[in-house]
Amino acid sequence: MNRQHILTLAALVALAGCSSSTDGTHHSSGELVFEGDVTGSCPEFTDREVVEVSGDIDADTTWGCDTIPLLTGHVYLVEKAKLTVEDGTWVFGEKGSALIVSKGARLITKGEEMSPVVFTSSLATEERAPGDWGGVVLLGDAPINVPGGKNQIEGLAVTDPRGAYGGSDEASNCGSLEYTRIEYAGDQFSIDNELNGLTVGACGTGTKLSHIQIHMGLDDGIEFFGGTANVDHLLVTGPNDDGLDWDEGWKGTASFVVVQLHAGSGDNGIEADNLEDDNDASPRSQPTIRNITLIGSNEASSAQRGILFRRGTWGIVENAILMGFGAEAVDVRDEATVMGTQGADPKLAVKHSYFFEIGGADGENWFATEPTDGSDDDDDDGFVESDFFSDASLGNTFGTDPKLAAPYNMKAPDFSPKSTLTPGGAETAGDFNGATYVGAIDPDGDDWTTGWTKF
Repeated sequence: MNRQHILTLAALVALAGCSSSTDGTHHSSGELVFEGDVTGSCPEFTDREVVEVSGDIDADTTWGCDTIPLLTGHVYLVEKAKLTVEDGTWVFGEKGSALIVSKGARLITKGEEMSPVVFTSSLATEERAPGDWGGVVLLGDAPINVPGGKNQIEGLAVTDPRGAYGGSDEASNCGSLEYTRIEYAGDQFSIDNELNGLTVGACGTGTKLSHIQIHMGLDDGIEFFGGTANVDHLLVTGPNDDGLDWDEGWKGTASFVVVQLHAGSGDNGIEADNLEDDNDASPRSQPTIRNITLIGSNEASSAQRGILFRRGTWGIVENAILMGFGAEAVDVRDEATVMGTQGADPKLAVKHSYFFEIGGADGENWFATEPTDGSDDDDDDGFVESDFFSDASLGNTFGTDPKLAAPYNMKAPDFSPKSTLTPGGAETAGDFNGATYVGAIDPDGDDWTTGWTKF
């Protein structure tokens, strides 16, 4: 691994014998660390200029790989401004920093497979940890289901208008993120009020999210708050909470997704809600998730689960692989959620998917045993997950090894299957991604999780 160091502006000022005008938020080492090979026309890391960024960006701006943007505090993109980040650019965030794209503004990252855009911690490599900086927030005007149709994004001050999201534009364009890594992010404003690695609030179909890795985040990898934005080729590794999270009426799609929970951290591969205060709020959360690989830490005693559906969410997960979760594969909670499983064409289901090494020491306890008597401990109106998800009509396969190459390796994982897994049961309609195999990676194609990623 090519590793280069560069002194921060604060350190350079100190070496020159001058007083620094910064507020003391720089890390003590005074160095930014770049890991990777310089590609294309980008200069060596040590030849790049450190540019401190703070406050509001209210005009179209471009960050090229000849500079090193250093975020200090919350940086807001406002006034319909567009921020373009060229391929090969590394953006460093200090403690307490975040990049927030307010309604009407757009973030464009132009990463490439061999030259990604990287958002990461300003700390030295060996000191980096989840929560070193806040992360990236995208806010738009697409519909959400909270009363009044507008809200303030969690993790920011509720009185700041720059944190508002929600509206009526289903095509709301928050920008375009391609071949982009977000590392060591997440910040806790208060209990259950955190920034995620990537927060997507009310972004619409005009937003492009493709080839994104969120690595070692303090909270969720990515969370959708309503809207209709779609994501593809998403890799979430080592989140401290959930890999993929949604609520407030998200109706987008996610295709070709890998979530890997690490040992000792991470709760759910997917945590899915509609609205906590009104489980039947409209528009109801109802995304389609196709070709997803969900990997737990493969610890029999862990409380990790593959998918948690609750608070009225519906949605279809198909062509999935779930393996390595200590608690259970899928948990459905709350009466409004269970309603989605009813009828000949359920609106909530996991279909044509493989389940392996889940639930306890023998790895074959797919679903937890819960009371069905309507007592306080019965959190799903008597719904029996094992009966529903093992029904032949859903085409699921239990106990067959999907033969992934190295799914539990946290330093050098390989999520590709050694042979083709075909969906069980009949093929589904509405094939929006063209895949006829199970899991996130085409066994006969290139592994899209290599080359631009970090583990």
